[in-house]
Amino acid sequence: MPITLPDFAQHPAFMRLQAEMGISPATQAEETRNCEAEALVARVKRDSSGYLTSTELAALRAVERERLTPVLVRCGSCRFTCAIQDSAFLIAAVEAHGDFVRDVSLR
Repeated sequence: MPITLPDFAQHPAFMRLQAEMGISPATQAEETRNCEAEALVARVKRDSSGYLTSTELAALRAVERERLTPVLVRCGSCRFTCAIQDSAFLIAAVEAHGDFVRDVSLR
């Protein structure tokens, strides 16, 4: 009977090797999120010329490695750049003062 990947990942020898190398499940989860974020950024640049939806913006904001990525926010009366981590607060501030946000894009 062949060993499948999920079985191998739970094997005691493999888990011991990961512990010796300092690889924790949290580290693996973070690396997975980083890979997913890189794929998302590549897809956004390819498919929508860098323009982000609110869902994509929230997904990138949640990834530690991507939180300082600059975005361009274009409003009705101005435009500005900010880090992804600050975009939600600044967009809310713009909308609270009666302006609207046209789009958000990767720089």
